[in-house]
Amino acid sequence: MSKLPDFVRTLTDNAQARPDHVAITTVRWTGNEMTDECRTYRELDREARSLAVWLSQRHRPGERALLLYPSGLEQVRAQLACLYAGLLPVTAPVPRGRKHHLTPATALAFDAEVSVVLTDSAVVSVVSDWMGQDGLSDVPVAITDTIAADPAEWTPPARPPDAPVLLQYVAGSAIDPKGVLVSNANLVSNMDRTRRAFNLSPHDRSCGWLPQRQTHRIIGVLLAPLWLGASTVLMDRDDFLDHPHRLLRVMDRYRATVTIAHSHAYDLCVRDLVPERLRGLDLTRWRCAVTIGEDITPSTLRAFADKLAEAGLPTGAARTAYLRPEATFLVCSSGLRVAKHDVTAAAVPERAGDTGGERRVRIVDPTTRQVLPHGHLGEIWIRGSDVAVQYWRRPGETNRVFDAVTSCGEGGYLRSGDLGMVRDGEVHVVGSVRDMLPSDGRVVHAQSIEGEVVALDVAFAGLSCGVFVLPEHGDDVAVVQEVHTAGRAAPDLAALARRVSGHVRPRLAARTVNVVLVRPGGVPRTPHGGADRSLLRELFLADALEPLCEQLDEEVRRRRRPVAAS
Repeated sequence: MSKLPDFVRTLTDNAQARPDHVAITTVRWTGNEMTDECRTYRELDREARSLAVWLSQRHRPGERALLLYPSGLEQVRAQLACLYAGLLPVTAPVPRGRKHHLTPATALAFDAEVSVVLTDSAVVSVVSDWMGQDGLSDVPVAITDTIAADPAEWTPPARPPDAPVLLQYVAGSAIDPKGVLVSNANLVSNMDRTRRAFNLSPHDRSCGWLPQRQTHRIIGVLLAPLWLGASTVLMDRDDFLDHPHRLLRVMDRYRATVTIAHSHAYDLCVRDLVPERLRGLDLTRWRCAVTIGEDITPSTLRAFADKLAEAGLPTGAARTAYLRPEATFLVCSSGLRVAKHDVTAAAVPERAGDTGGERRVRIVDPTTRQVLPHGHLGEIWIRGSDVAVQYWRRPGETNRVFDAVTSCGEGGYLRSGDLGMVRDGEVHVVGSVRDMLPSDGRVVHAQSIEGEVVALDVAFAGLSCGVFVLPEHGDDVAVVQEVHTAGRAAPDLAALARRVSGHVRPRLAARTVNVVLVRPGGVPRTPHGGADRSLLRELFLADALEPLCEQLDEEVRRRRRPVAAS
């Protein structure tokens, strides 16, 4: 028998050491009633082995499986079974409706060249319909809740110890998805980093929901607690979005200690709270409310901490974390701090130099590759054992991003693409380098300009805006703003577009400011509610938006490349 990979071996060891300990609890809501379903470590291990036997009889280690599930235990089983069988799981949202053009599932299925689609009885008809429409009819479909094989026949997958175990896609691209290959060594190293960062133990109980797009978060929400031998309570994401205060009831009922979510989720909790919903809540065990994502808003976290202090949320429970899928999951974390560089950002600690001989962070000028001194803004470069293997089938980009060398010859760094600085021994993460806008010596983040544009006119109130630099277009900037159109004629929209351009142009050192007005819902959003600038940029350059009004530079207009109808 080949040596069992460390991560899978840890899961099977937990099943032997803590067979009756509850590993997973899924929570559903019917009206105001909460119901749950549980799996112990023994049960979860047996179910994963059973499906892994079936998969191993039909697929080789290293093949890719696309997972399309409503959130629940069957999705958990499929994730683990892929690991047990040596397949690389690729998770995507279940395609909905009749129009699937540019859906994440389609893009991921083709990019990963999946060998099988795993789903369950509840959505198989929707999945089959989608596959027929989008040219995937030749890919076999496995309805996993109808599959049973003898778990005793399971053997560990035959693959090298450094072989990839996960293919997790960088969020934000339905046109040109970018996959990151994570090895067993990367995964185990990051599990340990996560444990130390949040002081986790088998006695902890985490709470959250399985992400469908930002798949590296599956590590924090599902895999890390299982690796520790702890417990996880999984809500349905739609149950949370419909009634955010339900998260607090779940935290109380199951005595949960840890959450990992976007700032937007904590903001929804605060907005959904009224005094009677706080009464009777006991949140004293909630010691770690971790905020992740690009748009961490300290004011939101302060409001969250202050409001829930009435229900016993401990002081200091609100924490921030800096994640990169290219670094497997967690880079570093901290309690809430604030730094102002024309935007507000959270600080996450990373000691200068080596950290236990394992991780080194540098702030580097992205153009000259010169290492910058403390207090200077630059690109965050990362080196360590949990930096992932490479991008999936992107050798040129892998060489540029995963094996960067500083101007003084220090190599082996991951270019994060994020802007930050080191101050007082901590890394202050400001935002993505791609979301920094051209300016005269100042740092201007797209988020700050977006807020100003939305506030310009009542026609923009409550709607989304996306601002981004156009690559290979010099210092050209584009603004895509949703607009209420009731009672507005075309000349009115043209005047609004000119007003947007006139406001943004003096704020930036841009050659041109291109404005596109779209209907409400026309700006794609990330899972945490902000504008999905990467996808929006791709849609703009592909001339795939549906504009109500455009004000474009002629050169920019000529350079756009429409997507073929096929």
